Amino acid sequence: MKTAVAITGLVLLLIAALMFYIVFVGGTFLGFIITGTNSTANFIAFLFVILALPIGSGLAFFGLAFKRPIYAAGSPQVVYKSSSIGSAALAVAVIAVIIAFASIGVMYSTVGAQSNQLSSVSSQVNSLNTKVSSYLASVNTPPRAIAYKVDWCNTDNTGEDRYCPSVIVASQGDTVQILFIHNDTDAHTFSMTTTPYFFQINASSAGMHNFLTNQFNVGNCSNSGSFAQEQANVSATYCVSGNSLLPAGQDMVIAQNPTPAVPISNGTGIIILPVDNMVHFDNTTAAAINSTTIEIWGIGSFQATTPGVYEYFCHYHVSNGMFGYLVVLPNEYCSINPKTCGLNVTSA
Repeated sequence: MKTAVAITGLVLLLIAALMFYIVFVGGTFLGFIITGTNSTANFIAFLFVILALPIGSGLAFFGLAFKRPIYAAGSPQVVYKSSSIGSAALAVAVIAVIIAFASIGVMYSTVGAQSNQLSSVSSQVNSLNTKVSSYLASVNTPPRAIAYKVDWCNTDNTGEDRYCPSVIVASQGDTVQILFIHNDTDAHTFSMTTTPYFFQINASSAGMHNFLTNQFNVGNCSNSGSFAQEQANVSATYCVSGNSLLPAGQDMVIAQNPTPAVPISNGTGIIILPVDNMVHFDNTTAAAINSTTIEIWGIGSFQATTPGVYEYFCHYHVSNGMFGYLVVLPNEYCSINPKTCGLNVTSA
């Protein structure tokens, strides 16, 4: 019996050491990643460590140290029967071994479940990355002209000035044509001042309110500057300006009422407007401005040469939330035809 007790004690000590390793160290054991991340499993393992160490040590010591007494020659052989204490200790040890294996099972099931969850999340991330990469790779088209009509609006719950739409999407190399319209009593701009895009439509006229100074404009923005002057930078004087500005000459690819303040039912036809790098004023009398029947629109274009997300904003109302974003998607076509996409290429 002493052999069985000793072996049981040693087994308990080994399992206690493994439980200690799982709870307090973690890592890799026999090729398995083991971490005690579940509080219930940790408690079971910790409790087993507390119980198994003294019981296992005692049983191992008892089994290994116990020897039969040595009798003098000729003495009769004494046969010892297992004591009730030894049997009880062995029974306790067997129960402890059962608890140990149960706790190991709980730990492995917990780790296995978490490993499956991690694997599922990793699979979802990889799938998303694949979709994104596939989408970006699918943008491989020659540059084109895309037109956006951007209106001033204050139709959301804040009641503050906003752009409609607040997001413009283009592919790298596209020519972005902007028709900026507003019929507000305040002056508004469509401005971009983030490198490499410097572009502005300053749609302001005499009598309009300057929100920043609480004064009123005494004159209209100027359409008289040359293209070279307008290119210098975004300007407080010129209606359409900026280093990114393209020369006039293209037509917009969307139809527009040439005089928006006059209903179509009155006989005005819808036409394709030219991109003339100018701001147009309709019904800009003081009475019209006060009644918001004024209609001002400016037209300009630039080339989306650099991928990324860039902000456009109203110079007067950006602090109130009047801003939006230009999203320029990468275009594989531009890596093969950089000049077509407006990229500067230096020959060797």
